[in-house]
Amino acid sequence: MGIGIDRREAHFKALPYAFLNFDSKKGGISGDTSCNLFGGEFTTTGKRLAISDIISTMRACSEDERMSVEREFLDALQRADRYTISGRRLILFKNKELLLTFRGEKK
Repeated sequence: MGIGIDRREAHFKALPYAFLNFDSKKGGISGDTSCNLFGGEFTTTGKRLAISDIISTMRACSEDERMSVEREFLDALQRADRYTISGRRLILFKNKELLLTFRGEKK
């Protein structure tokens, strides 16, 4: 289980089947939107966060709302500019706007 972005690896879960992994050694993120796998880069300075260069697989998940959730999820990741960690929760913000909340879990 990871609960700090500044540690070597951190694993966070947002929605059923959706998750986000941080690898600070490589400066990379990876995860699953519950429809597609994705990867990208991140940097932190204090509590400031920048996530960029996100790429993902191109599977179409038309059986439910996963595609719209995926768009919002990936959009929010790229918009995030700061984070806080409270207990086992990672909370991403754009200025004061709450974007996403993740629960830290064992991998």
